Amino acid sequence: MEYLVRAHPKSSCRKVELRDGMYHVWIHSAPERGNANDEILSVFAGYLGVARSRLRLVSGAKGRSKKILLQD
Repeated sequence: MEYLVRAHPKSSCRKVELRDGMYHVWIHSAPERGNANDEILSVFAGYLGVARSRLRLVSGAKGRSKKILLQD
C-alpha cells in the first residue's frame, strides 16, 4: 500500500495527521543528509503500528511531498 506524505521538518513536536487524503508528518530533524527522511519513516511506522523496516521511501527524497510504500 502506498501513502502520500507531506513533511514538516524542524517542528517542536512529532506527530502525524490525516488531512484531505494526505498524511502530514511533523518531525524534529532538519532536512539535511537524509536525517529527516529517516525520522519521517520512524514516526510514520509508529503511527501505523508496523516495523520501520516495512516502510520504503518511493519518491520525494529531496522534497516535502513524499510517497511511502508499506511492504508486505
